[in-house]
Amino acid sequence: MTDNLYAPPKTITAIDAGQDNAQTFYVVSPRKLAILFWGTFGNYVLYLFYKNWALQKQATGADIMPVMRGLFSIFFVLDLYQLADKRLTEKGETHPWDIHSLATKYIVLVIGKNVLERITISQPFPQLLALGMLYGVYRTLAQAQNGLNLAAGDAEGTSNHKLTAANYVWIVLGVALWVIVILGLLSMVWPGLLK
Repeated sequence: MTDNLYAPPKTITAIDAGQDNAQTFYVVSPRKLAILFWGTFGNYVLYLFYKNWALQKQATGADIMPVMRGLFSIFFVLDLYQLADKRLTEKGETHPWDIHSLATKYIVLVIGKNVLERITISQPFPQLLALGMLYGVYRTLAQAQNGLNLAAGDAEGTSNHKLTAANYVWIVLGVALWVIVILGLLSMVWPGLLK
């Protein structure tokens, strides 16, 4: 840490050659990603980004705050994808992904979804459109996670494919949120339905 309060934060530029075996990207299987993303109403994204940045901090010693990078992922998504792409290049591997396009889609979809959820809370169409955008967020994350898994040396995500007890707790909470949202949408379409 520097004494200069106005110095920009240091970025993660590379992983030391001696740290090649350190896990630097969070691995998750496509099946588990789908279950946890949809089971938590998309909130798994917070943990996904947090965990990736926590592993980067641990492997590189960079002065970053993984919690904040998880909460404000739209500002750091491209940085993460660039690190993974650089890692793939260093390993001599290729992956057919356009990191700029994936990051842009993620940012636009997350912002759009959040705006739609708040713009007209009492109208069903914007809420349904926001749910559609949530699907877009999932598709974008699933494509990017394939690249992150490959950069971590586990293309299929086999090292993290089983659901844990904590995963089930989050899924139960997410399902409760799904029920609330569905009941809310139904009450907008048929106002007397829940009386």
